Amino acid sequence: MTEEVDELLSAFKTTFWIDQHRWFVQCQWYPVTSNYDLFTLSYAINDVCIKYPLLLKSTCPQNDYHHIYDAVRCLRYDNETGKCSQQSDIRFYKLEKLEVQLPVDEHFWSIVPTFDRLISCDIISHENNKECQDQLRVLLSRAFNLLFLNLPRLKTNDSLVGVSSQIDDRLKKQLDLKELVGSFDEKQCLTFCHLPLAVQCEELHICVKNRISICDLVRTMLRLRLLFVKCDDDERQKRSVIKQDMKQEKSEEDELVNWLRQQLSNVQRLVRISRWGSTVVLKFF
Repeated sequence: MTEEVDELLSAFKTTFWIDQHRWFVQCQWYPVTSNYDLFTLSYAINDVCIKYPLLLKSTCPQNDYHHIYDAVRCLRYDNETGKCSQQSDIRFYKLEKLEVQLPVDEHFWSIVPTFDRLISCDIISHENNKECQDQLRVLLSRAFNLLFLNLPRLKTNDSLVGVSSQIDDRLKKQLDLKELVGSFDEKQCLTFCHLPLAVQCEELHICVKNRISICDLVRTMLRLRLLFVKCDDDERQKRSVIKQDMKQEKSEEDELVNWLRQQLSNVQRLVRISRWGSTVVLKFF
């Protein structure tokens, strides 16, 4: 593949491209596949999906790749090909959003040397072993400005306590748990409510098995401003409503919302309860 890339770039190493116009071209490719991208170095990249290792060659004599990726703010990192020992010259210094699956390979930490600007992070992990927990701790300890944490595909019964123990008491304003594998039962919900991860939370997205857990969340998580919740025993969610008959849908009695209003009528905070499709939205004042 390297020989093919060299042959491709040679077409752009002419006097017309380099001497007269100072136009430089870069090729990036994956060694384990035959796919490659070719673009001019003036091209600004904002959103990148990487399957490591990603290798680079250009017609630029300095071979300085850093400025090319200065505009990248969102990175989706896939390390399924990470067993390759080849190093990459890419560096991302200004990431604001990161999507990554744990465990990551050793090359990830050199490609992303800093998390200072990271404000949103989606962490996928199908395991809850020590390696994943250690990597999660390191990543989050270096993401000083992280505001939004999304944890899709984790199992509610064995991951949340481990995840929370890796997060210090810095404020995590938003927490999205709606894509966890399985809804929270009463015991899991009560356990979650008392984790540092929950105590600091201001906006929560979650699925619960029992409606009483919604009340537990409201009464325990005192910093909540917004709660988006799906409940397994929501009868309205279970029913199949004909989309065309909007008047019928609006006129239907919303049993869960009415029940919540009654149960939460004595809370000290003002609560506005509404519905957004199958999601119940609670706003606190």
